[in-house]
Amino acid sequence: MQPWQYALPTDEQLRNPLNIIPPDQRPRVPLRYGAQNELLVSGLLSGGGDIAQRPAVVDSPMGRGHSVLFAINPHGDDAIVSIGAELPASGHWRQLAEQGHFFPAESRSATLPVEAELFVPALGCALWVCEG
Repeated sequence: MQPWQYALPTDEQLRNPLNIIPPDQRPRVPLRYGAQNELLVSGLLSGGGDIAQRPAVVDSPMGRGHSVLFAINPHGDDAIVSIGAELPASGHWRQLAEQGHFFPAESRSATLPVEAELFVPALGCALWVCEG
């Protein structure tokens, strides 16, 4: 068993399951950093022991939905991140924020659409939520 995996419930937990999270409500880690010996060490990362095997993205169910997308580009060049066609097609994505400011719900100034090839500007970041 890996350190991030759920431990099997003990007999006591099965008798008194108040602190057991049902499987369909457990957070999911779709993206995690690799082992320390697999991380590329550069000017942005020294050693990597603090982030090795830690989640980079956590998907936590909340109510009926749980789709949030966060993208960050810490480099000085624009980046295109291939996320596939399924995620953009999964619903209506609304941009909540980008580097520097948040967008009100009625705002039309959000500029980064969620597409199969996601554009993230140099030294930029953005946050989206899927509204169904």
